Amino acid sequence: MTAVEYENAFKRPVAAKNCTAAKRFRHFNDLVWPHDFLRSKEKYDVVLLVFVLQTIPEKKERDAILQEIAKKLDRRGPRRMYYASRFGDKLDSDKPHAFKDGWIRKLDQKHQTFYTEWTPGETEKFMEKRRFERIGGYSGASQSYIFEYEPRNVWG
Repeated sequence: MTAVEYENAFKRPVAAKNCTAAKRFRHFNDLVWPHDFLRSKEKYDVVLLVFVLQTIPEKKERDAILQEIAKKLDRRGPRRMYYASRFGDKLDSDKPHAFKDGWIRKLDQKHQTFYTEWTPGETEKFMEKRRFERIGGYSGASQSYIFEYEPRNVWG
């Protein structure tokens, strides 16, 4: 198992504590995005992309993340991505803080955050354009989906 995160996020007390605990497992490693991840030769059967894309304000960076994930998927494996996001979190108080296709929260605090949300249809359309097809779901967030990258033709 591999955790991929921005270096500054790994430095936050809660993340650092969780990462230290995870490193006790023999097959766990952590990679800093983007350089460690891009250099890594690891291949994966399954990817968890949970509340990630919605926090990235640049569309081209969202695309880059999905492209790099696709390159790391093991061609012999299931090539699955467990994806989660929320829908319906936008507040009227967010409107004055619009930024690109989302909004910025916590403007008066040290750690500001960007967030956007897509309807279920927008999420599926976004993923399909990047060759991820929704094949199921699971319980969790308002959008808890399972996608497969370039699904195989089961009919031959």
